[in-house]
Amino acid sequence: TDNSTGVVLYWTSNGDVNSSFSFPVTTSDQFSFSLSGDASTLVATYGSYDRSSGTASYMLQVQSTRTTAVNWSANYTQSLNLPTVISPDGTLVAVTEVVNEALNLLIYKNGVLQATVSGQGLGWLDNSHLLAQNANVGSQGTGTVVYSPGGTVLSTSPLGLFISIQIVNSSTVYSPDENTMYSVTTGEPVWTS
Repeated sequence: TDNSTGVVLYWTSNGDVNSSFSFPVTTSDQFSFSLSGDASTLVATYGSYDRSSGTASYMLQVQSTRTTAVNWSANYTQSLNLPTVISPDGTLVAVTEVVNEALNLLIYKNGVLQATVSGQGLGWLDNSHLLAQNANVGSQGTGTVVYSPGGTVLSTSPLGLFISIQIVNSSTVYSPDENTMYSVTTGEPVWTS
């Protein structure tokens, strides 16, 4: 991706391109995107950064990869470029917003804000469980929590703090920084290299 062409997704089989999808991005200082697990939905955040104030104005856009229609969009402001996470089926999106050094996690379902809770979204374990990190800007954090799509705390997890993770399945996450997979339930490594 680059700011002149945007994102192009290709569906392939046997090395041949079956179809493609373009998501144009223009005049953006910062851009990030996530794809749902079933590849049906793309969520993109883009906007401009004001270096003097340290804040950015962002547009969040959720779009089907099968059509050119935008499903929904929202505007928000934050002072850090934190990842936006999308559920496996593409109906739930969690956006981390920074307000007065606190990390707020906004949970949307089909474009409707369901809840605002504390923390930074790490990823959807499945369509019913959002893994979040309890931390504020500049702090070490206090661990991880699992939220429902409505913002209810379902459980806490003894997992440590991560820069980034990849969801392996509903009970296991992978830390690329540590090249280790961890149990969400116990916080213990289940695989390392």
